[in-house]
Amino acid sequence: MKGLLEIWQLHMIHRDMKLANILLHFPDHPEVATMSKNEKRNFLASVDLTKIKFDAKISDFGLSTILESSTS
Repeated sequence: MKGLLEIWQLHMIHRDMKLANILLHFPDHPEVATMSKNEKRNFLASVDLTKIKFDAKISDFGLSTILESSTS
C-alpha cells in the first residue's frame, strides 16, 4: 500500500496492478534469486512473512500514465 500511495502522490496511475507485478525481495536470503520457480514456491510456503524481512516492489509501468494537473 505504501508503494501505491507514493505512486498516487506523483499523480501517476499504474493501470495494470496485479499480483504478477509485485516482486518480493528477501535481502537476508540472496539464494532465492537463483532458485527455480518450484523452489521459490516451496520457500514462500515454508516462511512466515510476518517474521521475515522482505521488500515488495511494484513493477511493469508499461501501461502507466502521469496525470496532468488541471488548474481552473
